[in-house]
Amino acid sequence: MAIILTGLITPTRPSVRQPLTLTKAIRPHVYRYGDHIYIANDKNHGFTQIEPSGSTNSSAAKFFKGGGGHITLAAVASRIAYSTWIDRSGDNCGRVDVVDLRSQSSEPRYSFNLPVGGIHGAGACGNRVFFAPANGVCWVDCDFDFAETSDSVSIKHLSLDEDSSGTDYRTGAFETFEDHMLCIAKSKAGTPALCVINGTAPTVAQHPSSPANFHSLNRGRDPSSDLDDHFS
Repeated sequence: MAIILTGLITPTRPSVRQPLTLTKAIRPHVYRYGDHIYIANDKNHGFTQIEPSGSTNSSAAKFFKGGGGHITLAAVASRIAYSTWIDRSGDNCGRVDVVDLRSQSSEPRYSFNLPVGGIHGAGACGNRVFFAPANGVCWVDCDFDFAETSDSVSIKHLSLDEDSSGTDYRTGAFETFEDHMLCIAKSKAGTPALCVINGTAPTVAQHPSSPANFHSLNRGRDPSSDLDDHFS
């Protein structure tokens, strides 16, 4: 699969540069964190970091192992990345691989497991990384010095509240806005809600809204529909 970098190097004069070919990448997630582009490669259980402001030859892209199934990831300061596994059971349930982006090695430094699996989103805000498992939100402090281990990582959980049936809300993606993380939360029986997470001292404020309101705000598209496949 060829990834075409267009308009990244000279935004004022968009152009198509030499394609970067990523073997076996199928429908990958693409992220921008800081000055780098990250492309998830589910088949190879990892991701490629690309420097768009440099040359577009193979030396501008580096592959790292980390994540699997349906990879989502968060990278901070071009130093550390947290790459997730979507498994809901087994050894990889809730697994997060921690990768040193400055290392010559492509292998993760260590891994840890969230208390809940089915991770379908990750994002960074300040020096914290947030994950979207099957219910609520989990977060950790960034381990820039790689001083933690699989057993010592402190994992915090934030509830996004419960619906009338007692089912926890969940989300599938984050958007960073200044010192806050924004996400759309949904449950099987509940009304979709915009959740605002304070990234400096993580707490959640939920703002319920009707699907009709989401529909109008998104020009005819209900963003909660992105989660429909993950509540079955």
